[in-house]
Amino acid sequence: EPKISKPITKDGTSLSFRSTAPAGHFYTMLVAEVNADGVDIAGVKARKNSVGGGTCKKDGYLSSADIEVDLTGCLLIGTYSYKAFVYIEDGNNRDDGMLGPPLDVIVPASRNFAVQPILYATPTTSKVMVEVAPDDFPTRVWIVVISEEN
Repeated sequence: EPKISKPITKDGTSLSFRSTAPAGHFYTMLVAEVNADGVDIAGVKARKNSVGGGTCKKDGYLSSADIEVDLTGCLLIGTYSYKAFVYIEDGNNRDDGMLGPPLDVIVPASRNFAVQPILYATPTTSKVMVEVAPDDFPTRVWIVVISEEN
């Protein structure tokens, strides 16, 4: 079965899979999770609903039993969920190969907290002080204060 073989980033990831035959053709692509239910062999070969540029969808000839494919330039969005698909077939192009199960591709957030935000001082009616520690710089932070009744 196919698997994710390198860390997932906004740029993409890598897929690895094994073919039982030494020759044939493979196709790979990523789709947004909301479009994954309709993916079939014809859709993978046509790249239907695939995301990213040309380097985020790959096809090629099977030249060995173990294959690793780098999918880059995918323009993925942090915290969104995608599915990766791999289809392999022999060299006859008859759509009679095997479509692997969809693989979860969950993109990490672009930034995170090194320490969760906390109140820095007792709030007053005119001021709320919050301590924020992002995991990297530069980082933009937005804070919204709402009344407890809302």
